[in-house]
Amino acid sequence: MSTKNKKISFEESVSELEGITQALQSGKLTLEETVQAYEKGITLKNNAMQSLNSAKLRLNTVGTSQSFDKFSQNIIDQAYELTADLKEAFLSKNLSKAKDILGDYTQEVLKNFAEYSQLDSETNTGEGSKK
Repeated sequence: MSTKNKKISFEESVSELEGITQALQSGKLTLEETVQAYEKGITLKNNAMQSLNSAKLRLNTVGTSQSFDKFSQNIIDQAYELTADLKEAFLSKNLSKAKDILGDYTQEVLKNFAEYSQLDSETNTGEGSKK
């Protein structure tokens, strides 16, 4: 099976690489066979790395999506609270209280955004745990 013409799985790449390594370590290959094995090994290594990078990207996308869902739900919950608090403040004609509520809400949104940004950064660099 030619690795140049057909994409093979990560596991197949690793298995073939192990076989090439054993053949190279045996010392029984000719110079030409050694060069060919090396070339095939590089192709297999690149295929395996591409598979790993693809899997990492998929996992990061899932982690980011979950983090964003939590972030957006917090914003929605806060918006409901804000609406009720503002309604109460406006009905009582307490504009000072309404101003304070909006200020607090803005600070809370900024805090949540900072937390989301940190989570997203940790997820994409692999430093954080998946939530």
